[in-house]
Amino acid sequence: MIKRLLKKAWRAAFGPEILRRKVVSCSMPGPRRRKNALDLGASTVFRMETKRGLDTITAPLLKILQETLQSISGSRVLVKLNLNTADPYPASTSPDFLAFVLRMLKDSGASDILVGDCSSIKAVPTRSVAGKTGIANAVKGLARVVCFDEGPWVSVPVKGFFLKEVTVPKAVFEVDYLICIANIKSHMEADFSFGLKLAVGFMHPMERYLLHRDHLAEKCAEINLAVQPDITIIDGRRAFITGGPDLGRIAEGDTILMGENPLAVDLEAYRLLYRLKESQGVRGIFEEDPFMHPHLRHARRIGIGGIPWQGYKEVAL
Repeated sequence: MIKRLLKKAWRAAFGPEILRRKVVSCSMPGPRRRKNALDLGASTVFRMETKRGLDTITAPLLKILQETLQSISGSRVLVKLNLNTADPYPASTSPDFLAFVLRMLKDSGASDILVGDCSSIKAVPTRSVAGKTGIANAVKGLARVVCFDEGPWVSVPVKGFFLKEVTVPKAVFEVDYLICIANIKSHMEADFSFGLKLAVGFMHPMERYLLHRDHLAEKCAEINLAVQPDITIIDGRRAFITGGPDLGRIAEGDTILMGENPLAVDLEAYRLLYRLKESQGVRGIFEEDPFMHPHLRHARRIGIGGIPWQGYKEVAL
C-alpha cells in the first residue's frame, strides 16, 4: 500500500505534465449533445450472441449502425475506447473487435474516423498504452488515434449533485458522432465498469484525484452529463467477474450489446455480469435489481437516458 502511494506521488511530481498541470483552452456553453434526438418511447438495446464468431453479427450490427447514424456518410466519427491500462482484453479494448467496428464505419461512408481515450493516472501517456495493447496497429488504414492527454481540453458546466464542471477533450465537440466501446468488468473500487463508467476516460486526469475521494459511483454517472454518446457498444464476449479493472477472473459472456440509450445498455450489461457472477458463485454484493446499485440508480435520478425514465425494450438478434 505504501509503495503504491509513493509511486503515485512520484508520478504526480515528476511524471507526465498532464498529471501536474491542467490547461483549459476555453469553456463550452453546455454539454456535448447527441446529433439525433433520443426517442425515449422506442429505446432499444440489441443483444447479439457471438459464440460462432464476429462474422455472424456483421449484418445486424451494420444495419443498426446505419439506421441509428442516419447521416453517417461523409461525417466525422470519434470512437471512445477503453485504454485504462496496457493490460489485454477485457481490461482494455479488444483490437480485433475495434477493427471490426471501424470497417463497418468505413463501409457506411464515414469520411474521418478517430479513436481516442485518456489512460489512467498510473498508465499515461495514452499513446504508449495504445501501442502496447495493439490498438495502434489495429487502426492502421481505418482511423487515426487521438490521445486526449495530448490536449486540447475544454471545461463543460454540468448540473450534477457532486460535479458542477467537468474538463473534457475538445475533440468530442468537433465530431458529428460519438461511439463508446466498453467492456464488461467487475471493478475493485466502483464494483463494475460498463459504458457509463467509460466516461472517466473523458475527464482530465487532474480531476480524477478528487473523483475517487468519495461518491465515486455517483460522480462517474455525472460525467455523462457533460458528454452524451450517440451509440454505446459493449463487448461482452469475455468479462472480468472478479477483480478489475485491469486484472481478474475471466468468464465467457459471448455477447455484444448495443443501443442509443446509455443507461439502458448498462442495465443489460449489469444483468449479464450478474448472471456470470452468480453462475460462478462469486456474486458478492451484487443484487439482482440493477437499481440497487448507486451508480445506476443515480444515473436514472439525474436523467441519463431521459427524464422521466421510461424503460426500454431488449431485442435479441
